[in-house]
Amino acid sequence: MKVFARIPAQTSLIPLSILGLVLGIMIMNARVSESNRVGRMRFLPADQNKRVSENVVDLEKYIQLQAEVDTLRKKASKLESAVSKSDGGSKELGDQLKEAKVLACLTEIEGPGVKVTLSDSPNAGPLPDNEEIIHDYDLVRVANEIFASGAEAIAVNGQRLASGSSFVCSGPTIMVDGVKIAPPFVMIGIGDPNTMFNSLNMTGRILSELASVNPKMVQVEKIQKTKLPAYLGATGRKFGTVPVEAP
Repeated sequence: MKVFARIPAQTSLIPLSILGLVLGIMIMNARVSESNRVGRMRFLPADQNKRVSENVVDLEKYIQLQAEVDTLRKKASKLESAVSKSDGGSKELGDQLKEAKVLACLTEIEGPGVKVTLSDSPNAGPLPDNEEIIHDYDLVRVANEIFASGAEAIAVNGQRLASGSSFVCSGPTIMVDGVKIAPPFVMIGIGDPNTMFNSLNMTGRILSELASVNPKMVQVEKIQKTKLPAYLGATGRKFGTVPVEAP
């Protein structure tokens, strides 16, 4: 006669506990942290490792600029509120104030337009004098080209461009108004989609020049509606003043 021993139900907890422990270890190893992020970069080529490690978003700078914009918006809102409560030509004055904010890039704006995506070539070699890498002067030329095609407003990687905007390349890092941005670089311009698209794709322009190096470096597409953020750069002046009319 065969005798079968009954396995207590509690023993099923042992394999489940082991499975839970293994799963927890796997989750911890998969999580990207500042320490293991650096460890994973060792598998990249030396030149690309440097670009990835240094060309990251400067979050602290972004938060600082965002706080400045929020302060300016609150001041503008108080002024608009005061204007709306006044009599006489308050509506006209309020409309002019809103238009001035749009022209100064101090408010969000939405509408149709185009999106231009610039990427480093998959075959890119060592930095910095590589034509298959997107440089600061490439961004400047493309931004000028988008404005020339009829854009009323432009943002690159979420950074609104204004009259005082700057592109600075420091080694592998490209900074827009003091904020680091990483490839791919996405420029969005608001304007007539058809006119802008046709203008940007004309032969002999900067985009065709970049595409001649590698077609994967450039992508242009029409968008029916998009929203651009307000300008995040500094708006204070140190030297320029409004001239006083002579009596």
